[in-house]
Amino acid sequence: MSRIISNAAGTIGLILLLLLFLSVTGPAFSADPDPEDVNRDAREALNKAEYAEAAKLFEESRRLTTEKEEISRALYWEAFSRSRLHQTRELKRAVELLHQKEMRYADSETQAESEALAARIYGELANRGEADAIREVHRQANAEGRRVETRVAALQSLLEMDPDRALPILERIIQDDTPENRELRNHAVMVACHQGGSRFQKM
Repeated sequence: MSRIISNAAGTIGLILLLLLFLSVTGPAFSADPDPEDVNRDAREALNKAEYAEAAKLFEESRRLTTEKEEISRALYWEAFSRSRLHQTRELKRAVELLHQKEMRYADSETQAESEALAARIYGELANRGEADAIREVHRQANAEGRRVETRVAALQSLLEMDPDRALPILERIIQDDTPENRELRNHAVMVACHQGGSRFQKM
């Protein structure tokens, strides 16, 4: 009888040790979600306008992948999702993500869209009185070396925020009919006409 009890005690002891081992090492054996599944779920949330959920999932997809282009795209779409929440805290976080993207993945395929998105977010923050954003909108509206999409977005924001500062910039762009300025000029004309600027209609 004592031998049976001893064997039973030994077996129970082994079971307890095994359970303890699993409780300690279990997380190491748990597999991360498939990045493609997370990315698909993120896009579905985005399509449903579930922006908070989409932002969370795009953030997770960045953590799960090592592919630079995938990380870059996830940064853009997370920033986009956060910007659609229209909360000052989320807008600032979106700008941080886009800045991070520009610093690390400046040659990515979504960089032009990222810069234009950042310009629009700065405009929204500037309209809320954020001093840094106001300075950035002014800087981008005057930055001759910026991409056309970025500068146009900044000009539109500046027009809403400070028309007296924006109109002379638009006028200067519209008067410049050089070939290298033509694309920006065409956009500037459309922006000016949309604002009802009669002073530009004969240019």
